[in-house]
Amino acid sequence: MARSLLEMEETFHKYLNQLRNVKGGILDVKNTSWHEDFNRFRAGVKDLEVMTQNLMSSAFETVKDVEQGVKILDIFQHLSSREAIKRTFDKKTVDLYMLFNRELALVNKELSKKVPFLPPYMCHYSGMAHWVRALRRRIDKPMQLLNATTRYIVSYSPLSPPAAAVFSLELTHHMFGIKQSSGKP
Repeated sequence: MARSLLEMEETFHKYLNQLRNVKGGILDVKNTSWHEDFNRFRAGVKDLEVMTQNLMSSAFETVKDVEQGVKILDIFQHLSSREAIKRTFDKKTVDLYMLFNRELALVNKELSKKVPFLPPYMCHYSGMAHWVRALRRRIDKPMQLLNATTRYIVSYSPLSPPAAAVFSLELTHHMFGIKQSSGKP
């Protein structure tokens, strides 16, 4: 991935140098060579955008957890000012939230089991507390990573950080046996 990014940067500099080396004619209305050179530059930049989108998509094919996804988003974040790249960036951000949502669903499914598997050497109540704490740790780090990246995460994500915080609060209540009040006196 790094090699591809460096090659794309080198290609961009090549296109930019070709545009810089155009002699005169920028303000000459009758000379159309400037417009042709500039259109070649624009076409090259569009090709680089497509290459970046393809690289971003192929990089996300290897993502297995939220941490890897956040690292890849961090790499491509500075390129997301271009509209075409921003669309792909937003799509991959939503995919990242869906990955986190699947992890939350797995933890929720595990949590909804009435009798978890406990090793025979563990006491019932301390074993339950250990089990619930392990479930919480399973989602804490990905949630912290997502919260730390909110500076460029899209606001229309399927599971926003506040929703993840509510789930974490519910998990804490379940872990400590806190009854939630309905808000009615």
